[in-house]
Amino acid sequence: MRYLACSVSALFLMSACSPKYNVIDITEEEEPVAEVNYDGATLRIIRPQSGSFVPYADVSDFEAELLGADGEPLEFNEVQWSSSADAQWTKTGIAFPDDSLDVGLHNITAQVSLPNGDRLAYSVGGVLVQSVYAGTYVGTFSTNVQYESFPLGCAGSAIMLIGPYGDVLTGDADCLASLGGFDAPLAFQFDVEHDGDGELSGVVAADLFGWFQVDFDADGAVDLSEETLTLNFGGAPFDSMEVDGSVTADRISLDSGL
Repeated sequence: MRYLACSVSALFLMSACSPKYNVIDITEEEEPVAEVNYDGATLRIIRPQSGSFVPYADVSDFEAELLGADGEPLEFNEVQWSSSADAQWTKTGIAFPDDSLDVGLHNITAQVSLPNGDRLAYSVGGVLVQSVYAGTYVGTFSTNVQYESFPLGCAGSAIMLIGPYGDVLTGDADCLASLGGFDAPLAFQFDVEHDGDGELSGVVAADLFGWFQVDFDADGAVDLSEETLTLNFGGAPFDSMEVDGSVTADRISLDSGL
């Protein structure tokens, strides 16, 4: 009975039936979080810079910088990005890689709403997004025409354009060939496709002496490292005529007709 009584009383008086224990409080005190001071903060875009070139469909880095009044970086990732030339392009983050910005001449803006109520914005202008192959190519044009027993040579200049998406080459060339003591005009128009990897194929439409209009198959290549292109075309549209032509051109600017 005493055992039972002691067990019951132990529910209320632990010290009567069991050893004494010291309770130790092991709760760690949390260090106070320093409040971030956003007053006087500044925002700027590091990449891309104004007037820079961003290759279309290639991954490029976009990066902004948010600095406190003391010049030290502030931890805040809610930066909103947008473009004047691509309304569908919106991104969030202080920095990110991206390949989805469409072809165009862009003004890119980063903006942020800070916890202290301040709104900051920064823009870079004239950011060109297009294919790495796009641009204006100018070079020499030559063609040899064998008409019956008359060999005719003709040389001139060609101006060509690879469009901003890099998929189409267009342009023209003309020259004068001497035929029986008379100058005969030759004119050529280029309608060529680019496969996206440097290979060219398509059609060169020729106006020969103002008498014939003939399409010739054409093929060639673009050398990015040298910023040059070559194009060859020719054929025998008639039994009495054979045409063999070529173009060699250098890229003189990134102007692609935007």
